Amino acid sequence: MKQSILLLLCLLSFTTFAKRVAPVAPITGTYMLVKHKVNQKLVTVAGSKTKIKLDQSRETIQCYLGCNTISGDFSAIGNVIEPLQLITTEMYCSARISTLERQFAKNMALVNNFKSRSRDLYLYHDEELVMVLRRK
Repeated sequence: MKQSILLLLCLLSFTTFAKRVAPVAPITGTYMLVKHKVNQKLVTVAGSKTKIKLDQSRETIQCYLGCNTISGDFSAIGNVIEPLQLITTEMYCSARISTLERQFAKNMALVNNFKSRSRDLYLYHDEELVMVLRRK
């Protein structure tokens, strides 16, 4: 009887510990922009040469979307991302790239949670998908 109770207590302790430290896949890595929200529609970024580096341990993001450099800080705990604080250089760019960079920054400001599946990182504002990044 004592052994059964002891075994049950150990099992309960392990289950509680496992739930508390259940890991979420790390998001550190280099990504490219695959899709993003434009005018309430999720659109594919064709021929994307974008480079988005996320470093979860340093809580930094560095992006190059074709002209300017965008960088900033973030905090990710579990699958929740604290609002991103971004800064950007302000070089003159083509209209297409400038629009992409502005929309990217606008979308990143909305992101507050994520899901990671295989090579893809899905960025959400509440339940609404805002952006899809693919690991390079």
